[in-house]
This record gives sequence, C-alpha cells and structure tokens, in this order.
Amino acid sequence: MQAATVKAAPNGKTTQRRQTALAGCSSRDAYALMVQEDPPPEYWQQLAEQRRRALAQALQENKRLELVQRDQEIAELRRENEDLSEVAAHVDFLATMI
Repeated sequence: MQAATVKAAPNGKTTQRRQTALAGCSSRDAYALMVQEDPPPEYWQQLAEQRRRALAQALQENKRLELVQRDQEIAELRRENEDLSEVAAHVDFLATMI
C-alpha cells in the first residue's frame, strides 16, 4: 500500500511532498520521478522523443493505409468500368438490331 503526506499549496491545490515506496517496486527511477515535484529536463526530453517516434509511426501507418485504400478504390473503379463497357457493347449490339 502507498502512503503519502499531502500539503496544501498557496493556490489551493495539494502537492505531494513525500511518498513511501510500494512493496516490490521494480524501478527506482520511476519511483523517483513519481515523488519529485518537478521532473528533470531529461524526463521531458525522453518523453518528447518517445512521442515524436510514436507520431512518426502513426503518420507512416496513416500514409500506408491511405495508399491501400486508394489502390482498393482504383481496383473497384476498374471493375465497374469493365462492367459498364460490357453493358455499352451489349446496348450497341441491340441498337444495331433495331
């Protein structure tokens, strides 16, 4: 179980001043980040880099999906075009019969 000492800040919000470690906590760095009031600049740099990589992956996936969708639409339109060409040929044949 986690215990914490909470102190009221001047703006009315509470800030966490001290926390005891969870039993079996596997990462001291993660715990240190949780109890510090302001994370170090390295934390924000790492977080920004992770988010930049995630954004790049998402943009790449979106582009791939857009290309797949476009290829599917082109294939569908080609099939429809072939079907309509057959209908037009049949109509021309019937028109010559009349």
